[in-house]
Amino acid sequence: MNILIVTPGMHEPWVDGRITSLKAMAEGLSDVGFNVEILSTYSEAQSPKTLDIQGIKYSLLPGGNINNWKALLTHFANICRTGQFDIIIYRPYAGFNWVNNASIISLRFIALLRRIPFILSMWSGPAQFLKHPWFFSAIFTTGNTLQHRKICSIPPIINTTELPIGNPRDVLSTMYGIQNHTSTLLFTYCAKVDTDSVWDYTLIQRGLLDIINAAKHLDEKSKLTFLISMPIFAEKASIDKFHALLDHHKVRKHFTLTSEIRNLALVLSAIDAYVYPINMDEPSWAPVSALEALSQGTPVITTRIKIIEAFLKEDDALFYEPEHPKELAKTVQFLLGNKNEVKKRTAEAKKRVNKRFSREAVVKIVRDQLQHFNKEV
Repeated sequence: MNILIVTPGMHEPWVDGRITSLKAMAEGLSDVGFNVEILSTYSEAQSPKTLDIQGIKYSLLPGGNINNWKALLTHFANICRTGQFDIIIYRPYAGFNWVNNASIISLRFIALLRRIPFILSMWSGPAQFLKHPWFFSAIFTTGNTLQHRKICSIPPIINTTELPIGNPRDVLSTMYGIQNHTSTLLFTYCAKVDTDSVWDYTLIQRGLLDIINAAKHLDEKSKLTFLISMPIFAEKASIDKFHALLDHHKVRKHFTLTSEIRNLALVLSAIDAYVYPINMDEPSWAPVSALEALSQGTPVITTRIKIIEAFLKEDDALFYEPEHPKELAKTVQFLLGNKNEVKKRTAEAKKRVNKRFSREAVVKIVRDQLQHFNKEV
């Protein structure tokens, strides 16, 4: 079966569950005999390029403006006309906005003209399309959001990576300059564009402000640092803006900034915990970054909200109430004071997470759904 996967921004070095989970699904389908191609965009590019990674052909086009979006639609129409694809899977960005809506509708109609089945793979929106499954051949979601014959629940996929022999904590000093700290907690998010709306979303909904406020409640002598990774920090102006916020709260000494994590598995093995302070419930979404951390045996601190509890049990992570930075600070202090106890709990959580969300387990579900769907078409 020939599969075309389309999604924007897939070939970016981001720690983004939308991308990492879809990439793992593509590689897993390729491993079990599907012919998989990926059409995506990449930033700071002037011309298209083609890559072959683990047997998957990547067609990468420039992104970031309306002309490039039109070029993507034209390229998509051409390969639908000349290719031999049995199914197209499209995973959009999050959000219900004109760019997302126009992309989904345009791609769907092009596929319809070529009579190619079109599956919408939802990831944190636009959730409004879940109310109109008739418009698509099928919809993949991460949770049991709605009962409909065209809506299929597909768990997120995580990758488990064998680590090299050596001291993983060395990576914190050599790559991120973390030397005089005894404990390191990691926060990641894919914020890339320096706008007020992105900062507001990152600070409030994604909980980064809670981490800043929690840092104010740490022991003055604490040598803990929060390693904050976001693509937005590739620009000095964004770093300066965030430093000004930290200085306002008098907590800059507790923060280390980086624009990307290149070797996530190695970093996860080196840190003391991964912090996932999300403050919102989203349909058709999954806490992949938290699951990836647990898959490496890294403790997770996260909020007690419905979407998290759909994927993690009480013993899998250290929970606190959303938008309660004092409680977050107490949770951090409990973690640091009980590292051995938390590590034992996390070791059990690692087994459960790897069994439920491993590539092998989830790809079997996807494969069965695609084969069943292909028979019906």
